[in-house]
Amino acid sequence: DLLNRTAILGGGSYHTANTASSLKEAFVQIISTIVEESTVFVAPVVPVNRLNRTADGGHIYLAFFKPLQLGEWLGNVKKYGLDSAGDILDATGIAAVNADGTMKDNSLSYWTQLSTDGADVTKGGSGERIQTQASRNVYTHTGTSNDLTDASNSFVETNTAIGVAPALITEVLNGINDWPIGSVIHSEPTVVHYSTSATVIYFGSNDGLFRCINDANGEELWAFVPPGQLNRLDLLQDNNNDYYVDGPPRVDYGTRITDTDLFTPETVLVGERRGGSTYYALDITDYTTPRWRYDIEETHLGAGAEVLGQSWGAPETSKIMVAAGSSADVFILPGGYDNQQDQETPASTDTVGRALFAVHASTGVLTGLNVHAGNWNSMTHSIVDLSTVDHDADGIATRIYAGDMAGQVFVLADDVVITGTGGDRMAEGKVPDGTWAYRNRLFRSGLGKIFYAPVASDIEGNVETLFFGTGNRADPLNESESNRFYAVYNLWLDSDLTPANDLLDVSDPTGSYDEALKAKKGWYINLPHAGEKVVSQALVDSEVVYFTTYTPVATGLFTPTNDPCAGTGARGVGRLYAVNMLDATPVTDWGDSSSGKKRSTTLPPDLPIAVPIIKNRKIYVGAKSWDLPENDRVEYFYWKQTR
Repeated sequence: DLLNRTAILGGGSYHTANTASSLKEAFVQIISTIVEESTVFVAPVVPVNRLNRTADGGHIYLAFFKPLQLGEWLGNVKKYGLDSAGDILDATGIAAVNADGTMKDNSLSYWTQLSTDGADVTKGGSGERIQTQASRNVYTHTGTSNDLTDASNSFVETNTAIGVAPALITEVLNGINDWPIGSVIHSEPTVVHYSTSATVIYFGSNDGLFRCINDANGEELWAFVPPGQLNRLDLLQDNNNDYYVDGPPRVDYGTRITDTDLFTPETVLVGERRGGSTYYALDITDYTTPRWRYDIEETHLGAGAEVLGQSWGAPETSKIMVAAGSSADVFILPGGYDNQQDQETPASTDTVGRALFAVHASTGVLTGLNVHAGNWNSMTHSIVDLSTVDHDADGIATRIYAGDMAGQVFVLADDVVITGTGGDRMAEGKVPDGTWAYRNRLFRSGLGKIFYAPVASDIEGNVETLFFGTGNRADPLNESESNRFYAVYNLWLDSDLTPANDLLDVSDPTGSYDEALKAKKGWYINLPHAGEKVVSQALVDSEVVYFTTYTPVATGLFTPTNDPCAGTGARGVGRLYAVNMLDATPVTDWGDSSSGKKRSTTLPPDLPIAVPIIKNRKIYVGAKSWDLPENDRVEYFYWKQTR
């Protein structure tokens, strides 16, 4: 009894064993509990300052999840301060992270009232505030009224129109293990300003809810159970971890708010990711009274057209031409993920998700941008990400880039036309008219999957370079795959370029490639570590290309271990690469001189290509944020690296 009470008071667990098998089982349970660490997977979100767009907003939002051995995982969203040096501060103004980049146990996040919360998922943050709220507003959509606050849409035990057992509704409202937020794994929080004094945060979670949180205190203003999730809520009662509303939300804005630099938030669109194949659009013009707008289901592209896959895409908010002289605000979306790609040996082609398309942001109606396997047979595999370019900064997106699960790269354009035939072919600019007639499969890697869309840079006239990498994000612990990072020239007349025939291998960081590159149409780097995979979209700045990778097995300076108690949590190595955009020579020194970044081709021993990584450093990469939708909006990219 003494040891049992000691374990409980110490926050641990107590086990008894009378046989060798029960002793083994006890240790398995102990080690499994150790592995149940609080984890951050979503990129930190830093909103742009509402009043001064040349500075950050001084806050950073982190989404957490905690894996459990049985049942659904737990989640939370916490708010911290961010100083001008990029250091994360807690609510008292002191450093919130340790020297190794982990969260301090005694740190206090904003919104937290009961005690210090550190990185503990089930303490503090929005979860604590929801847990202590006197009442909550939870809605769904039954089809009777588009006003989600209407009684017909109330997610309560007495509303039989929902078609969910009252006991299950109670369980959803009470939360997983009495904790009100499910895991937040891919649905990054979206911070939206309604005025200079009113801000809310939207995010989805893996308990079936999409939430609106008050930024002032972390309380839940309302939550929404998408109708497509109603018949899946009983999965909360099994012993497995499932996915529900796990896609990243995006917001479309309308007119400028009087006497401010803000624009009116109008529509939020969010997908389910592994929770399903549907996107849901809500009218959020008034954040206190959300309304149903539309959904985008599997058959949205039309009868006989390509069926959409799992809704993995982050909707791209853009303005495009929908006819000659007529533009519209749209969401541009990829076709989605075909989960047959989860197989160890996927089929030679996918059957869903082979598409790039756009819908009117306010109605969901398809535009003329509707390219899929049914009208273009070059699309053979599912697409989960895309990027757009407004080539002349006039506010109209005219080019789209995307990669697929077969390592192919596609280019669509509404401002380019090919004239002539044979040797007389020419690529010429044209006035965008919404036809998107230029469709090209620019590249076929033959190696790896592209989960992050190519980034176009070095745009000069109609010539540009696309930067992208490969790696199976859906199987991050795969140690056998080999991947690359590419730079491919888009000269508009080329199609189906391949690494063997058209690109130069520049993997040796000591090599000189100036002359050889003149005869090629790009370059590639073989990632040097077994199983290493690109896990972010590239960023190009001042002729330097930045990208990050994850390696599941510790290599190089990191020594692997078979100790099951060592290195719990993130198993592997994160690396930040910085290379010259022209020839991939390493950038290893960032000076403060007026001449700009210092560049060197000399690398420390045993660290080919990568920026030197010191043992026990942790890198927080990819915190990108945006605020205003006007043409000259500012976008910031942050990362936090600590020794």
